[in-house]
Amino acid sequence: MIERIEKREIHCPVCGKAICRAKDGSEVDIHCDRCNSDIIATVTDGMISIMEDRRNKLPKRQGAVSVSVVKESKKVGNRVGGSRCLNTMAI
Repeated sequence: MIERIEKREIHCPVCGKAICRAKDGSEVDIHCDRCNSDIIATVTDGMISIMEDRRNKLPKRQGAVSVSVVKESKKVGNRVGGSRCLNTMAI
């Protein structure tokens, strides 16, 4: 008689792609081809623990600096009620 080993399917936590199957009591380091992320998966007592491996990796946006400059125009002359006064004559 053949003993059947129950395996759990492991999916990438970033993109959701099915990557591999593992039996109970195993720890697997996997690389996802779709999103290029490294994954650590542990299967214990029928429970699957999956996380993205960020050991020895630099943050993707390290050193990225964003600067926003707001230029305000100088107010020239007196403004009445916030509208521009024109020299017009009503007849």
